[in-house]
Amino acid sequence: MSSYSPKRAASDATKSSSPQKPNRDDKLKKGLIIAILVVLVIIIAAAMVVLFVPGAETGVSNFFSGKSGGYVPETQGETTNITPYYENGILPTTGHRHDITVISGGGTDAAEVTGTWKLDDVTIYMFDGKGRGIMLTAVNNYTFLYSAQDGKLAIDFDSDGGADREYQYVINGDRLTMTFGNQKFEFKKTDTQ
Repeated sequence: MSSYSPKRAASDATKSSSPQKPNRDDKLKKGLIIAILVVLVIIIAAAMVVLFVPGAETGVSNFFSGKSGGYVPETQGETTNITPYYENGILPTTGHRHDITVISGGGTDAAEVTGTWKLDDVTIYMFDGKGRGIMLTAVNNYTFLYSAQDGKLAIDFDSDGGADREYQYVINGDRLTMTFGNQKFEFKKTDTQ
C-alpha cells in the first residue's frame, strides 16, 4: 500500500495538468488547414494576374483548355484577319508614332509575307498583305506598319512595345528568316494561304 503524502499528490497533479503531445488526428487537421490555405493563396494570386496583367486571361484559358504555345490567330479566306487583335479596333495609321519609313500599302512584296508566322511558343507575327500587322505575345499585342520589298522587311511598331527595324528577309516554303545585324529570327508559317 502506498501512503499519501502532500509531495506525491502535488507531483501527481503536475503530471496530469502537463500538456499532452498532439495526436495523429491533430497533425492531420493542421496539415489539411495548411493545404487549404496554400490553395487559396494560389487561387487569389492567379485571379490577381488575370485581373491586372494584360493578355494573361488568354494564357490561363489555354492552360485550362489544354492548349499550348500561346494562341493561334483566326484566318478568314486567304487573308489573315488581324482586325480583332487591334486595341479598340484601331488599325495603325500614319498618325501614330513611327521611327522608320515604310512603303505605303506594304511594298511590292507585301503579299509574299502575308499570313501568320510563329517565332516561338509565345510570339506570333501576323501580316495582312496590305502593310499592317500585329505581334502577339503572351502578355500583350503590338500593332505595326510594315513593308516588304527587294529582300527588305521594314517593321515600324505603333508603340514602344516593339523594336522598329529593317530586316533582310528570305522565305523558303513555310519558313521566314529575318536578319538584323548578327541577329537571326526563324519563323514558321502557321496558316495556309
